[in-house]
Amino acid sequence: MSIFDKEIVYWLVMASFVMPIFLSIILVWFLLAFQKKKYLEENRTKDALLREQTLLLEKKQAIEEERMRIGSEMHDDLGSGLTTILFLSEKAHKFISNKDLYDVIAKISNQSNTLLENMSEIIWALNIKLDNVGDFIAYIRRYSGEFLTDHGINLDFISEGLDSSTNITGEKRRNLFLVIKELLHNIVKYSQASSVRIRIEEKDNELIVEMEELGGLGFDYDEKLGKGNGLHNINKRVYRMHGNIQFKQFDHGMKYIITIQIN
Repeated sequence: MSIFDKEIVYWLVMASFVMPIFLSIILVWFLLAFQKKKYLEENRTKDALLREQTLLLEKKQAIEEERMRIGSEMHDDLGSGLTTILFLSEKAHKFISNKDLYDVIAKISNQSNTLLENMSEIIWALNIKLDNVGDFIAYIRRYSGEFLTDHGINLDFISEGLDSSTNITGEKRRNLFLVIKELLHNIVKYSQASSVRIRIEEKDNELIVEMEELGGLGFDYDEKLGKGNGLHNINKRVYRMHGNIQFKQFDHGMKYIITIQIN
């Protein structure tokens, strides 16, 4: 074998040892670089998510603080002002003999009382401490019981499968309350029902409210929809909550089923 051939063999042997090592070094470097890039990218993503969560938390806290501020100012300023107007108008009744003026004062008193009730409902909806199913059910039970009793109608109130701590936003609480309130007013005005059954159930992240008037007249939903704004307002509020409402007519009255997402 010539010297030239020996050199070729030598370099071939060297290459067979060196190339795998060289390729291994390149591969390790590539893997390390890739891992470093992946690590930095994951950190950037985590930082971005953390910043976003922090901003959302700050926004939520700001909204909650604003809700509390508005509720407090409404209670302190508007509430006291309306209470004063109501007190003065009722006091003025004792000193007025003119019937026309008496009727005007009576309207002022009634309107002040209505505004106080509406303001109380708004303050209740703004109170972030009451953003839960338990407090909502308690409020609905109390309101419906007092309202129906005042009109000589019995109430059967049932609640099932409820987690009192489940969150329900102030906006949904108010809209759902106003829907129930409108339905109760319609029952009192038109149905001639002897009793009302309200059943509230929490199931699969949904709150289901069933209201049934017993011994009432019922009505044709399609016919009634074209008259007045009551049913339109009810449907509009349910739509705002991304919910659903069903109207079912029976021989003994009507049944209303409201379903909304709460989580």
